[in-house]
Amino acid sequence: MISTFHLVHNLDNSYGGPAKSIPYLMGSLNDLGHSQEVISLKFKENETNEVVEKLKLDSTSFKVWFTDSTAYSPFLRNYLIKRISEEKNQVIHYHNLWNYIPLVANAVSKKMSVPVIVSPRGNLYEWNLNKGFLKKKLYLNIFQNDFFNSANCIHVTSKEELHAVKKLGYKSPVGLIPNGVDQKEFENMKTKKEHLKNLGLSDNYKYILYMGRIEKKKGLNFLFEAFIDFGRSNPNWKIIVAGPAYDQAYYNECKNFIEDAGFGNSIIWLGMVTGDKRIDAYGGADLFVLPTHSENFGIVIAEALSAGLPVITTDGTPWMEIQNEFAGFIISLNKKNLLLAIENFNNLKNYEKKEMSLSAKNIAKRYTWNKSAEDMQQLYQWTLGEIKQPNFIY
Repeated sequence: MISTFHLVHNLDNSYGGPAKSIPYLMGSLNDLGHSQEVISLKFKENETNEVVEKLKLDSTSFKVWFTDSTAYSPFLRNYLIKRISEEKNQVIHYHNLWNYIPLVANAVSKKMSVPVIVSPRGNLYEWNLNKGFLKKKLYLNIFQNDFFNSANCIHVTSKEELHAVKKLGYKSPVGLIPNGVDQKEFENMKTKKEHLKNLGLSDNYKYILYMGRIEKKKGLNFLFEAFIDFGRSNPNWKIIVAGPAYDQAYYNECKNFIEDAGFGNSIIWLGMVTGDKRIDAYGGADLFVLPTHSENFGIVIAEALSAGLPVITTDGTPWMEIQNEFAGFIISLNKKNLLLAIENFNNLKNYEKKEMSLSAKNIAKRYTWNKSAEDMQQLYQWTLGEIKQPNFIY
C-alpha cells in the first residue's frame, strides 16, 4: 500500500479546479488500495469541500498566520513529518507554486528521504508566469527552479502543459496524466425545463452558461463584450454566471460594464454553486462558454461536455478535440472571435446542435478518474522504485 500526502494551498469549494480534481483523484486511488490524505491551508472559517465530504476523504487543514499572501502556517511542517513517520511507502505530492506549500514539501521530502511529485496546475504557462512576473521570477530563482530540478517527477495534465514545462528546460522527468470527470453526476439529468425550474428561471429563454471563478484569467469580460452585440439582435438569450467573485475588483468591473450597457437584466448571477444546483446550471443551459486565457485542463469544460453542452473555449486550453469532433468551437481570445462563435452556434440547425451534444458526451467519456488513478498509481510506484518507467513519462 502506498501512502500519499497531497499538499494544496486551499481546498474550499471556491478554490476552483484543484478543489475538485485532487479529491476525485484521491477517491479513485483509495479504490485501488492506497492511503490518501490531503493537507491544506485554511483562509477563513467554515470552509467546505463537497467532494471531500462526499467521498469521506482524510483531510487536515491549518489556519494561515499573518496575511493570506504569506500562506504560512507553523504547524504544517511538523504535522507532515509526524504523519510520514507513521506510514510506509510514502509519497509527497504537492499541487501549488509561489507559496509556502512547496517550501514545506521539499524540506520534508529531503529530511525524510521521501519522493516528491509536483503538479504545477497550469502555473508554468506563459500567461500565468507573466501575471505577477517579478514576484514569480524571484521565487523561481530562489526556490522553485531547484525544486523542479530535484523533483522525482513533474505531473502535467495535457500535452500543452508538457510542452510548457519542457520549454523551461527542467531536468526532472515529466508525467502526463490528464484529469478526469465524475460521469455519475451527469447520468440522471432531467429535462432542461426541470433544471431551469429548480433555478427559478423561465424556459422562454436560451442560456449561455459561464461556470468558474470570476477573475481576470477566466475572461468573463470578453463574454460580456461579445454578448452586448449578440444580445441586441437576440433578446431571447441570457447568460448564467455561476462562480465565486474570486477577484472582487474584477467582478465589480464586469458587473458595472454589463449594467452600463443596458444588459443587466440579461445576466443571472448564481454565485458559488454546489451539489444539485451546480447540475441544474449545466442542465438548464444551451451553450457553455469559458473565454479563458489559460487552462492546464479545465474541469468545468469536462463537466459541460459530460452534460452534453456544446462548448466554446479558447486555444489557451488543451481541448482542440472539441472543434475537431464538432462539439463546439475553439477560438483565439478576442471579442470578435467569440461573437462569431456564438452566432455560428445560434445559426445551427436543431439536428446539428443535437449532434454537437452527442459528440460532447462522447469526448467526455474518455476522461475518467479511474484511468487517471491507475496512471498515477504507476507514477508513484515508479518513483518508489517498484516498477519500470511508464510510457507516459517524458
